[in-house]
Formats: sequence, structure tokens, C-alpha cells
Amino acid sequence: MSKPRVLCLHGRGLNSAYFRGQLLGLIRRNPQLDFFFLEGHLPAEVAPEALGAWKLALKPPQRRAWQYFTLCRDEGADPAHRWRAGHDVAQGLEHVWEAAWEETQKAGGFFAALGFSQGANVAAALIAKQACSARSLGLRCSVNLCGGIWGFWGDGTCEVTRQTPRLPLRGFPSLHIIGLGDPYLAQSKYLLEGLVRSRPHPHTSHSFNSSSYADADGCERRVLEHDGGHTPFPLVRGKREEVLEEISGFLRRYAEPK
Repeated sequence: MSKPRVLCLHGRGLNSAYFRGQLLGLIRRNPQLDFFFLEGHLPAEVAPEALGAWKLALKPPQRRAWQYFTLCRDEGADPAHRWRAGHDVAQGLEHVWEAAWEETQKAGGFFAALGFSQGANVAAALIAKQACSARSLGLRCSVNLCGGIWGFWGDGTCEVTRQTPRLPLRGFPSLHIIGLGDPYLAQSKYLLEGLVRSRPHPHTSHSFNSSSYADADGCERRVLEHDGGHTPFPLVRGKREEVLEEISGFLRRYAEPK
């Protein structure tokens, strides 16, 4: 039998090989899941946070950086708003949608989307389009690692329903890992707020800040905050292990349809 599949979407200025290395600890914890990495299709310069490890982690043929839609650098802006979406966001997202759909036809759908930075933006866009489309990627939940919203669908419409894919979404559980030292912290919060208007619920305390939310339909919305920056996981080993366990538990809960 095939394993439940997770669609993994890397950050801008990275690639699938690098992101797989970043997720290696999570993959090893979950041999019962199939992690599929979708490569970006637009060239990009290497992300600043990866410069130190890029050549150490990748062999020369693997050192091409990609993005899913264009972000333009505004040197005069503050760090939180330095990257602005280009005019091809919807076109880039449509390319990713078609690539993900083609993969579902080959090997089956994905129960979860796991994205870092721009990848989390793309995950939210795919879920939004699935919600008003005649085609389904199978997505039932998402894990967002320092994810934000930089660009989204324009005024284009989904097939059949003639609706524009938009946020907020209801009925899609999500887990958000947020670095309080992330220069894009505002975007991470915007993604969370855009997914659903939430109300806090009691939660178990951890060595980092955590919150559980539920939307109007009782859908789980979980947030874990740490003191790190723009990285998928905290750099402090103990906290990183806790985050990996949280993500593993979340994915296991939604791996099988209810």
C-alpha cells in the first residue's frame, strides 16, 4: 500500500535538495509518510539565510536556487517589507498548481502541504484554489514553517465554480512554527490571521510559547513560537526536537482521513 503523502514546498532562493536536508530529522521520524518535494520553476539568487551552508550542503550540480513566484528586492524598505511580489504571482501559482495536479495523477494525492517561507505562501494558495476547484490535490491540512503571505491569486477564477481563490479558509487544520526573531514575523502573523479568524483555546505549556486555536467549525489551528530567526526549526537542539515532535504528531493525526 502507498504511504500517505506530504507535499513539501521550499523557500524562495532554495531548492528541493536543500529543503530535504533541512527536513531530514522530520523524515527520519516519520518513515510511514512519503515526503514529496516540488521544485520551484523560476530562477532566484540563493536566500541570505542559506549562504553559509549552501556549498557545504549541496554538490555543484545541485546549487541552483529557485522560487515559485517572483519576489523583487526593495533595498530602501525595512527588512520585513524588503521583498515584494512581482506581477506574475498568479501565473507562478498556476504553474505550481498544474505541477502538483500532474503529480497527483501519477502517484496519488497529498494529505498535507508543508512549506517554508514562500513555500507556506504557496501551500495556502493551493488549498484556497482546491476549495473552489473541481479538482482536488487531496490536501486536508498544512504545516507552515516561518511562512508568510507575499503574493496570492489575482482576480482569476477556478474552473467550474467561477470563484476566486481567497482567504480565509475554514475546515483546514494548520500548524504554524514562528520565529520571534524572524524579520518576516509580520508576514507569518498575516498568514495565520488570513487562514482563519481564530479564538484561543487552553493549551499545554512548553519551553517555547504555544497556543491552540479553533475556528468557527472547530478546526485545529496550532501555533508554536520560538526565539529563532528565519529558519524552518529552532537552532537550539532541545527546542528543535520539541518542534519536530509537534510536527510529527500533527501529521500523524491527519494522515488518515476521518
